Amino acid sequence: MATSDDCREETTEGARLDKSTQLMHKYMDKVMLLSVHQPHFFKIFLEVIYMLKLPEALFSPGIISGVLKQMIKAKFNANNSRDLFSTSTKVVSQ
Repeated sequence: MATSDDCREETTEGARLDKSTQLMHKYMDKVMLLSVHQPHFFKIFLEVIYMLKLPEALFSPGIISGVLKQMIKAKFNANNSRDLFSTSTKVVSQ
């Protein structure tokens, strides 16, 4: 997890991120966000960070489904807010 995190910074020289590493970064961002709202997932995340559990624990069905639910919810909310803004800025001509 830590070895490729430096590559997130634009100023990092040398290594470039491949698609699988970029995907992993996005997934880990979602796991960290999920752990803020779900104490059980936060506990698992900490156990992985402190090497009490293997990194595979972050890919358990519960965490994967939590990440997917979070992504769907965010997409749904983004679509609804776009609709709200688009209808609220329409000018009604008389």
